[in-house]
Order: sequence, then C-alpha cells, then structure tokens
Amino acid sequence: MRGRLEGADTVISKHKTAGELADEFISNPRRLAIAHSLLGLIAAFAYWARPGTFTPRLPVFVHRDVTPILLTFVAWCPYVISATVSRRVLGVRDKKATIWFIVVAAAITATSIIMYLDLIAIKPSVSPILVSAGVAVALLSACGLCAFIWSNDAPE
Repeated sequence: MRGRLEGADTVISKHKTAGELADEFISNPRRLAIAHSLLGLIAAFAYWARPGTFTPRLPVFVHRDVTPILLTFVAWCPYVISATVSRRVLGVRDKKATIWFIVVAAAITATSIIMYLDLIAIKPSVSPILVSAGVAVALLSACGLCAFIWSNDAPE
C-alpha cells in the first residue's frame, strides 16, 4: 500500500507483515470460534478414548451417525457455553485479551485431558461430569479475568 503524506514530497511505502494481514482476516470472534471448536474436539476425543468408558476401542462410524456427538456431550458442552459468552465479552476487546484467553483455555483443556484419561492416579478417579463442570467454570473465569484486565478496550 503506497500513500503520500500531505504537504510532503516523499512517498512512504508501508508493507504489511503476514501477521498484520492475518489479524485483519481473522477477527477476535473468529479466533474464539476456531479455538473453542478445536479445543472442544480435542476434549471430546480424550473423553471418547477414556479407559473404562462405553467404548473399549475406537469404532468407525458412518457419516450420518450422531452417536459420537451425543456420547461426548459431557466433554464439549463447556466449550459451547464458553464460546457463547466469550465471543460476546471478548469479541470487542483488544486482541491481547483474546490471545491470552486462548492460551489459558488451552491450559485448561490440557488439564481436563489429564483428568479425563486418568493420567494422574487419583483415588477415587474424578467423575467426567465434575471435570466438565470444572472446565466450564474455569473457562468462564478466564473470560472474566481477561475482560477485567483489558476492560478499557470495550466500547461503551
């Protein structure tokens, strides 16, 4: 993009970096939707592969079968709730708030995977519904914290 400063005789050239172009293309609500979709799929797969649950192995389903979606509802439901809230709250804020929220959400998802797959020996093991509720509370708390930290960015 080339432009001319008013009153100046020199031409100033400003080339956008790849990151600047990506920021224009991917807005905050899209970032949040993409992140929640990916993290929800990862959590649902971890819940699906959980040892001792309803699937002893990973079966192959036809494309019209909704059983895996319904059976993993416990794992992806917190991400639907969080996506609904965070897109409204963080969508209008600075991209730093969105990026930090996504980083914290990834850490929360990693923790939930550890809990779903019983990678840490806790006796008795934690119920998946309790893990799911904890994920929902943690994601909403992270959203509120990011909104509080970057509160001056929101429009009136």
